[in-house]
Amino acid sequence: MRKIILLTGLIFLGLSCKKPAENPVENIPPDTHIFVEGTTDTVPAYQIIHWYGNDPDGYVVGYYYHWDSDTPVFTTKNVDTFTLSVPDTDSIGVHVFYVSAVDNEGEEDPTPATVTIPVKNSPPVISFQHNTLPPDTTLPYVTFYIETHDIDGDESVIGFYYRTDYDTMWVFQSIDTDYVTFKNVPSGTHVFYFRAIDQSHAVSDIISDTVYIIPATGDILVIDDSPDAEADNTYGEFFANNYAGNYTVWNVNKFLPYSFYDIDGIINSLGFRVIFWYTGTDGNSITALRKSIESYIDDGKAMFLVGPSILDSVYNPHDTLSSRSFMNNYLGVKNVNKWNTILLDGGIVYLDTGDTLNLSVPAFKVELIEPNDSVNAETIFSAFGSTIADSVNCIGVRFPSSSPRVYFVPAELHKFNASANLYTVLKNIIDALLSKRR
Repeated sequence: MRKIILLTGLIFLGLSCKKPAENPVENIPPDTHIFVEGTTDTVPAYQIIHWYGNDPDGYVVGYYYHWDSDTPVFTTKNVDTFTLSVPDTDSIGVHVFYVSAVDNEGEEDPTPATVTIPVKNSPPVISFQHNTLPPDTTLPYVTFYIETHDIDGDESVIGFYYRTDYDTMWVFQSIDTDYVTFKNVPSGTHVFYFRAIDQSHAVSDIISDTVYIIPATGDILVIDDSPDAEADNTYGEFFANNYAGNYTVWNVNKFLPYSFYDIDGIINSLGFRVIFWYTGTDGNSITALRKSIESYIDDGKAMFLVGPSILDSVYNPHDTLSSRSFMNNYLGVKNVNKWNTILLDGGIVYLDTGDTLNLSVPAFKVELIEPNDSVNAETIFSAFGSTIADSVNCIGVRFPSSSPRVYFVPAELHKFNASANLYTVLKNIIDALLSKRR
C-alpha cells in the first residue's frame, strides 16, 4: 500500500512541474462594418458615413479610416460627415472609403470595410437674406445681402458673381463678404443679377431684383420721416416754390433702406450741403440715421431738424451719458424742461427777424427745452400765449451761435401756418445754412 501511495505522489509531483504551454490561445482580430446614409449611386459630394466594429474576444477601442490613398486617421467616433471632391461640374468622381476597427489589444482588422461612392457635384443655391432687400424706390446707393447654400456642404461655395442691366460684365466676389453695394447708380429702373459658384465651378440659378433709382439733385436733402400728409404738402410746396432743381426728397418713413451702407452713402457721399429733416409725432428713424448724421455734422455740414418725436428717442433723464449725447452735442439741447399746451391765442416767434407764427389748430402740445451752453447753443424759437411762462419758453435752438450748422425744433412747425410767415422763416434759415457752406 505504501508503494502505491508513493508512486501516486510522484506522478502528481511530475505533473505539477510540467512547463506551461508554449502556444496560448491567439487574439482574434475585430471585424468592421460600414453604413452610408442614403443611396451610393451617384450621390452629392456631402456624405454622412457610419461604421462599427465587433471583437469576439475583447472590445473595440477605436478605428482607422481613410479615403482613397490618403493617410489613415485614428478616431473613436462611429460616424462623420465628409465633403468629397469632384473633377468638375460634369464629371463623376469615384471615391473609396476604408475603415478598420482596433481592439483592446491593439490589433487592427486585417480586412478593412470599404464602400465605393461615385460623386457628382451639385450646384449651389443663392438667395437674398431675409428682410434685407433695398426699397423699390431709393437714391443711387443700393446694397444687397446674399445667402448661399450647397447640398455638398456650404463650405464648398467660394463666392458669387453679380452684374447689372447697365453693366453686363459679371464681377466675382468672395463669400467672405456676403454683401455688395452699388454706388452712383444711374437714375431710372434697373435690374441687379446674382449667381453663386462653388469650388468645382458649378453655378447656381440667377436671382435678380428691380429697383427704381431717384437721381440725387441739388444741395439740399429733404428727409421725409413723417406719415403726415399735411406735413408732406406744406414742406413739399415750400421747397417746390423756393428751391426748384436744388433739392432731393428721400422718403425714409416708407422706404428706409435696410443697409447702413446705403444710409451713410446717401447722407455723406452724394454732395448734399444742407439736410432738412422732419419727423412725425409717433416715431422716427433716428436709430438708423443717427451715426451717419453725426458724421455729417462733424464734417461741417448743416442740418435743420423739425423733429417732434426725436427727444422721446434720445432723452433719458436718468442717463447723463450715452442716451443724451446726441441731444446735447448734436441737437444743442441741455435739458427737456416740461410739456406745455399752446392754445389758439398763442404761437411761436422766430427771434432773428421777429416773425410770428400763429397756431392753426385749437390746441397744440410742445416740449419746452433748454439750450446747451457748452456747444454755444441759443434759443431761436420762443413760444408765447396764455399758457406759456416767460422764463421757460424755448421750443427751438441753433448752434453754435457764431456760425450755426444745426437748427432743431421739437415741434410740428407746419401746425403754425396760420400766417404767411412760416415760409419766410423757413427760407431765412435754409438760405443762412446754404450761404455758410459754398
